[in-house]
Amino acid sequence: MAIEKVKTELLCIHCNKETEHELIYISDKLARIVCLECGLTLNFDEEAFLLICSKGPLGRILIKPKRILDEAFIDPSKFLTIKPRRIITKPKRIA
Repeated sequence: MAIEKVKTELLCIHCNKETEHELIYISDKLARIVCLECGLTLNFDEEAFLLICSKGPLGRILIKPKRILDEAFIDPSKFLTIKPRRIITKPKRIA
């Protein structure tokens, strides 16, 4: 598991000004942001992030595969009859 630390200037919500922050990546995924002035630490949870993002159109696209699987398990017969048509027409409906 590779850990990478990057320093950058960000707006700290606690200090209410731009301060130096340390971004910590674990296996190329942002895991934590630490304000180097006040010590405020923000931890990132991928599932929580997806839940927050799922409110907008990008989030709905990101969680679409999970929603499709959920539909398949809830009602397999409906999934097999309706889903192929929906998959074909979805790109046109999104655009």
